[in-house]
Amino acid sequence: MNLYKSRSFNELFNDTVAFFRRYGKHFLGLYFRLLGPFYLFFLVVYTWIFYRGFQNVEPLISSVPGTVILIAFYLVILLAALLHSVYVPAYFYFFKERGTDFDVKDIWRFFLQNLGRILLFSLVMIVIFVPFLAVALVMAVILLVTIVGIIIPFVILNLLFSLWFMEYLYERKGIGAAFREAWDLMFTRFWTYTGALTVTAWLGIIVIWGLQLLGQSFILMIFFNDPAFLSEEGYTPGLTVILLFLGLTLAILVFEIFFSLFNQTMIALVYFSAKEEKYHLSSFEALDQIGANE
Repeated sequence: MNLYKSRSFNELFNDTVAFFRRYGKHFLGLYFRLLGPFYLFFLVVYTWIFYRGFQNVEPLISSVPGTVILIAFYLVILLAALLHSVYVPAYFYFFKERGTDFDVKDIWRFFLQNLGRILLFSLVMIVIFVPFLAVALVMAVILLVTIVGIIIPFVILNLLFSLWFMEYLYERKGIGAAFREAWDLMFTRFWTYTGALTVTAWLGIIVIWGLQLLGQSFILMIFFNDPAFLSEEGYTPGLTVILLFLGLTLAILVFEIFFSLFNQTMIALVYFSAKEEKYHLSSFEALDQIGANE
C-alpha cells in the first residue's frame, strides 16, 4: 500500500477501508496480542464491580489491601492507555518499511525504546491540554447552532495532537519543532482532513449511543421486572443479568476499540498524505527505486 500519496476526502475513507480489508487480520491480530490481556482483565474487574455494587463494595476499597489493589489497577490502566496511544504510530513506523514483516515484539521494542519520549510528551500534553480544551469548548459553543459542527473543534484538537505525536516519534524532533511541523501538516489540506474525520466521528458516536441505549434499556427492563430488585434486603444479580451485562459491555468495548483504531488509522494516512503534499516524498521514492533497479 502506497502511504505517501495525496488523498481527497473520498480517498481517505476508501484507503482506510482498503487497509483494513487487506491488512486488518495482521493489524488487529497484533493489537489484541498486545492489549487483549489488559482488556480481559478490565472486563473481569468491571463485571466484578457490577456484581459487588449491589452488595456495597466501598468497605473493601477503603481497606488497606483494597487501596493497594486500586492503585495497581490504575497503574495497569495507565500502561494500557499508553500502549493503545502508541500502537498505531508504532505499527505504521514498521509498516512503511517492512510491510507486514514484523511482530508484536517489535511493537513492544518500539514502545520501550521510546518510553522516555512518550512520558515526556504525555506530561507536556497534560500541561497544555487545559488551554487547548478551553479554546475547543469556546469554538464548540459557537458551533452549537449547527448541531453537527459541535464536535469539529475536538476533531481538530485530536488531529493536531495525533500528528504532533507521530512527528515527534518518527522524526525524533524536539517538542516545539514537532508541534510546528504538525501544525503545517494539518493545514496542507485542512478541510479535507477535518471533514473526513468529523464524518467518521459522528458515525462512531451514533453507533455507540445506539448500543448503549439499547443494552441499558434491556437490562433496566429486566431489573424492574424482578421483584427482588425493588426489595429493601439488597439485590444480587442472577447469572442471566450478569451475562447480559457482560455481553453488552463486551459489544460496546469491541466497537469502541475498532472505532478508535479506524480513526487513528485514518489520521496516520492523513499524516503520510500531508507529508506528500508538503515534501512530495513519493517522487523521491520512485527515483530511489529506479536507481536500485539500474
